[in-house]
Parts: sequence; structure tokens; C-alpha cells
Amino acid sequence: MSRTTGRPDAPADDYAFDFDAAEARATRGAELDTMARLLRELLVATREMIALSREQLELAKKSEERYQRQMQGQREEFERWLGENDLTDGRCASAEEVLRSLLGSSMRTMVEHIDDNSDAILESDFARSELVDRFGPPMAHLSTLYNIVKRLNLVDKTKSPYNSESQSEP
Repeated sequence: MSRTTGRPDAPADDYAFDFDAAEARATRGAELDTMARLLRELLVATREMIALSREQLELAKKSEERYQRQMQGQREEFERWLGENDLTDGRCASAEEVLRSLLGSSMRTMVEHIDDNSDAILESDFARSELVDRFGPPMAHLSTLYNIVKRLNLVDKTKSPYNSESQSEP
């Protein structure tokens, strides 16, 4: 088949040059060059991302270590404060019970007030303000006090020698 005429019965022209095929090869070569260039750019970008990820990981590790040191320092300071203020003698448990009871009683009173005045509270700004003024600050303060004493009691339980002896007995 002749490459120049495209007829099957024509003799092959070995000396003929096919411009279309040459152009296609050149275009394909340019496409391959472009693809290779893009792959190289992608590889460079990926390496940069990996380097940034490693740097970010190192910074996160340093931040975690700093946080752990800070928490340990606060724990040690809190325990030292407990010892200096003689609060590791078991008194915190009874104080926690009193505050828990007081907080529960205050919550029941608040819920009863809301049940008794629900329509007014929903419709009146004055009733809402009265609810917040009457129960907000005391509940917030009681809750804060309860949480502090609860924490003191927790540390007291873990540090007191009489608690560890009584726990080891059957």
C-alpha cells in the first residue's frame, strides 16, 4: 500500500515522507514533555508538602510537651497548696456532701419556681429577669464552690495515707 496515495494496489513509497505522521509524533512528543514537566512539578510540590507536614508535626509535638509540663506544674502547685493549707485531712469529703446537698436543694427550688411561674416566665421580661437574678448568681457560686471542694476531696483521697490504708483492708 502506498503511503502517499493510500491505495492498497499502489506500490509502497519507501522514500515518501508522511507529514501527518511526523506532525502527530511531534505533537505526541510535546505532550509527553508537558506531562513529564507537570509530573516533576507535582513531585516538587509533594515533597514541599511532606516537609511542611513534618515541620507541623514537630511543632505539634513541642506544643504537646509544653502543655504536659504546664499541666504537671499546675498539679504540683495545687498539691503543694493543699499541703500548705492543711486541707489533706479528710474534711473535704464532708464539705463536698454539704455543698452537694445545698446545690441540689437550690436546684429543686429553682425548678419548682419555674414550674409554678412558667407562663409568666415565658411571657414577661420581668419574670425572666427575676428568675435569673434570684437563681443565677447563687447557683453559679454554689456550683463553683462545689467543683472546687470536689477537686480538693479527690486530691485528698489520693494523697491521704489513712485512705490508702483503709482501702487495702478487706
